[in-house]
Amino acid sequence: MLYIVTALKFEALPIIKKYNLKKTEDKMKIYKNENITLIISGIGKINSAISVAYLKNNKNDKILNIGIAATSNSKIYKKDEIYLINEIYDEEIQKNYYPEIFYEINELEGKIVTKSRIQKEKIKYPIMIDMESSGFYQSAKKFYKSENIFIIKYISDILEETIDYEVIKKNYINNFEKIIKIIEILIKNDEKIEDIENIKDKIKQIVEKTSFTKYQKLELKNLLTYHYLKYKNIPQLKSSEISEKRERNKLFYEIKKEII
Repeated sequence: MLYIVTALKFEALPIIKKYNLKKTEDKMKIYKNENITLIISGIGKINSAISVAYLKNNKNDKILNIGIAATSNSKIYKKDEIYLINEIYDEEIQKNYYPEIFYEINELEGKIVTKSRIQKEKIKYPIMIDMESSGFYQSAKKFYKSENIFIIKYISDILEETIDYEVIKKNYINNFEKIIKIIEILIKNDEKIEDIENIKDKIKQIVEKTSFTKYQKLELKNLLTYHYLKYKNIPQLKSSEISEKRERNKLFYEIKKEII
């Protein structure tokens, strides 16, 4: 099953029509067929988090957040393009999140900042801005495997410009085939689950064979996962059979440098 969360009804309508989703008799706004369950959460990270928690998923199900976002720099994050989110920054709690992207579902990727309120302002660095991503991701991490959590954003407007919602809705629908392609990939990609599990198990086995501390092993696991996601291979590690603390730490930082 693919679960989809949108904040607004107009973001959901093309999906509902395309896949003939039927509204359920539920207090939440849920639409579904045999392959897709969609929920309209409402605006904001808390609403998004609650909606994710409300859905009843199985072990290998995927979850996708689809929505509009603003851009602070239209030369980097272009209007009317679709971006897969690979980094989230929650402005309110000042924390970063890094989705694990094992599936090649979209050419364009980027960073998004989740704000509690969006207003016209000038931001010097290039980012996307929304109000849901961090809440969606934090909640999804509790119920789904990290590699099965996806966020895609349609750049609907430039932060400094005046917003015309009717134009945004029209442009969103006109560009929706790009989103449909991503949904189709996620529906059909169930056969890759076993491969991903094998990769994660292999990384775990490599890390457990080292003599590093518990904290170092956790960091090493994250670094090897990052390396695989970026380069599609797992690097060979130097032998870590060292008991002396200083030498072990020295070796750990050497390995970190090589992986990154």
